[in-house]
Amino acid sequence: MTPVHVTFVSCSRIAATAALALGASAGCRPRSAPSDGGVPADAAELTAPDRRAHYRYPAAPGSFVDLIADAAPSVVAIRATTPVKSGPAGMFPGAREPTSDVALGTGFLIEHRGVYVLTNDHIAAAAPELEVVLHDGSTVRAAVVGRDPTLDVALLSIDVPRLTPLTLGDSDQLEVGEWVIALGDAFGECFFEPALVHRIPYREAPDGPWFYTDDTVMALSIVDVLAEHGQIEPDTLARLFARRFRRQPHRGYGAGAMRLLDSIAAGADWRTASPALFGGQGSMGNGGAMRAAPVGAYFADDVERVVMEAAASAYVTHAHPEGEAGAIAIAVGAAAACTLERSADRGPMLLETAHRWTPDGATRDGIAKAMTFDPSAAPEIVATALGSGQNVLASDTVPFALWSAAAHLDDFTDALWTTAGGLGDVDTTCAIVGGIVALSVGREGLPKEWLRRREPLDGWD
Repeated sequence: MTPVHVTFVSCSRIAATAALALGASAGCRPRSAPSDGGVPADAAELTAPDRRAHYRYPAAPGSFVDLIADAAPSVVAIRATTPVKSGPAGMFPGAREPTSDVALGTGFLIEHRGVYVLTNDHIAAAAPELEVVLHDGSTVRAAVVGRDPTLDVALLSIDVPRLTPLTLGDSDQLEVGEWVIALGDAFGECFFEPALVHRIPYREAPDGPWFYTDDTVMALSIVDVLAEHGQIEPDTLARLFARRFRRQPHRGYGAGAMRLLDSIAAGADWRTASPALFGGQGSMGNGGAMRAAPVGAYFADDVERVVMEAAASAYVTHAHPEGEAGAIAIAVGAAAACTLERSADRGPMLLETAHRWTPDGATRDGIAKAMTFDPSAAPEIVATALGSGQNVLASDTVPFALWSAAAHLDDFTDALWTTAGGLGDVDTTCAIVGGIVALSVGREGLPKEWLRRREPLDGWD
């Protein structure tokens, strides 16, 4: 996205606005339109009554607010009656530290001689006993009555009167160019559409509009808090995260983040809710890192402050030490992009600085490994060695992102195409790299055509 114009008191703090070039990076793939419009810019809204804003995207078929409001009573959550393997360890074989949880996914109420729940087959197969959480918060046991693993769909039976089912559409009546909202994996928001992957080697940018993700929404919240308080104020940040999640829950949030932010919005204390994630270890995911560039830009002239504030910004949702380490590494990298003099060794110096300030652990070890790769190395080779977010962890996302940013500090376009070439959790790696490299190239270094294709940030551009 384009830089955000917020008044700060130092050059480094003005640079924080440029760090939010995340929209251009998040736009590497088309996405379903969000359930609500742009992100409000005024942090004072935290104390204002909740208001539903209706925005319209110039390149999209109007707001989906009314559609979502009508459909919401027919959308349900599905969970196991006892904890099962979940989170990154459940989604990706070989992920570290398997954890257990009850949340599995979502489904829709449909009617055919009774009301059923239509969901994904991998959700239905995840646990021996399932229950459905209805729109009003009540729960009911569910029985699997049909499965199709090939199409990844399943049908659940529930015994509840007076429900509101959705009407299924007829796919045979669809025409090219129509908008389709489909069931999908909550984490599927984090990857390129398979049909577009072939464009990466040829650097063929998809047509617009490009819709931004939770990466951008949460980064905007950090900028709001910095502008309002001059530091990371965790209580305010937690409320703003939760408020914006409730307004736009379909921006691609991970399952753990959805549970956490929904609980905070309902009144839970983030101080206990965040460390309780993933069996009490807290999240070690890459979400704290993906939004950390503005922190590094804001405090760029004081690296010790960068470390402290980055850790605070992460802990609200990522209480595991690796989750904090990822945020620290990216914030320090962003600060280095602001402050390092232009020279041939500026990229290696950025990596070295990030490594020096990152706490010991898997993320720091990965950065050390990233320092051994030549800047001209093929991204797929580097991604294979370091990871590129396949496990949605800080440790397998941050090292590759820092390597890509360091290798292309003077060329935003090259940086983003190289990052996309690593595949993996591509919108997050591109958001991280975009946030760092934008601080180096400035607004004038952002490709104008990409900015035109990216979804407008109402109230921000």
